[in-house]
Amino acid sequence: MIDEYNFGEIVVDGIKYDYDVMIFDKKVERWKRRESHYVFVDEIEKAISLNPEIIVIGNGYSGVMKIDKKVKEEIEKRKIKLILQTTRIAVKTFNDLLKEKKKVVGLFHLTC
Repeated sequence: MIDEYNFGEIVVDGIKYDYDVMIFDKKVERWKRRESHYVFVDEIEKAISLNPEIIVIGNGYSGVMKIDKKVKEEIEKRKIKLILQTTRIAVKTFNDLLKEKKKVVGLFHLTC
């Protein structure tokens, strides 16, 4: 599904995106956030509402983006596994999970 990732851009099924994305059920949406380097609970509500087995968060090229502790708590409360990795690694993890037929949502920060 994810063909390529480079700083500031991601290619999904041949289409290039230059903004943060949420990927689920073969769909790609803009992942809107208030702050570039921080994730709040309301910014992952849609991902949680999809009731995935796993949420993969790519926290940027160098891993600069941080997530609020309430994000982790909310995901754990729903019995969803959270994988937080640099985006370079997270795209591979996401693709591997799709190959394993897991119900997964990917949230990818493309810079930092």
